[in-house]
Amino acid sequence: MRKMNMLNFIGCALSIFYTILMVVYYLDFRMNEHGLHSLILSVIFLVLSVSSFFMGNQKNWARVVVLWGNLVLGVYGSYLSFYFPSFLSPSYVIMFAVTATFFHLPSVRGWFEYLTKKNWECILIIDDDLTSIKIARSILVNQGYSVLTTTSGEEGLETAREKNPDLILLDVIMPGLKGREVCRKLKADENTRHIPVVFLTAKDSVDDIKAEMDAGAETHLTKPVNRGKLLSTVSKLLDRKNGQKVRSQNKK
Repeated sequence: MRKMNMLNFIGCALSIFYTILMVVYYLDFRMNEHGLHSLILSVIFLVLSVSSFFMGNQKNWARVVVLWGNLVLGVYGSYLSFYFPSFLSPSYVIMFAVTATFFHLPSVRGWFEYLTKKNWECILIIDDDLTSIKIARSILVNQGYSVLTTTSGEEGLETAREKNPDLILLDVIMPGLKGREVCRKLKADENTRHIPVVFLTAKDSVDDIKAEMDAGAETHLTKPVNRGKLLSTVSKLLDRKNGQKVRSQNKK
């Protein structure tokens, strides 16, 4: 089961909240308590409920809909709460205004841009240990990365050449072609030498790590997988790679 991150949680919570309000005001409309006002509110809450769900799945357009929807509710709600205080509580109006302000913050907009960018970055895991693959894949997918997996050096080499991933996590000891040889072949190939390689292995002696660096790896991570170190390393290497790509394009 995919672990829920903060954005998923916020989106789901808002979606549930707006759905409840939609039902409440639709029932109010059916009972003809406040007529058109109830219908308008129920439609707005329906739109907000749907967009909140997609926002939780990292869709920036949904964030924009939630932002403007809450802004409209703040303005419309101010009118309703003034003339019909028993119909729409002023506290709701304040809440709508706070929500609109939150999703307009530059830091929040940047959050969506960051997650959207990660959706386009692909990581290849080459490891014969299925448990390690499962753990690492879950961590990376939860952060929005696309993940490919292979269980042998030969298959990993072929996949790297065919799919051209943005980064490779590589084990050392595997049946057939070993990890260091895979790394050397990747770095010897003009089409794959630009891909950062991170060794993720239980072998962590000084000599082992030196041999990995000599083979062309960027760095070394030790099993069992540490979530914080894995994400920090992947993010740093991809940011550096993207920076080098931008500088190269600027020179052209």
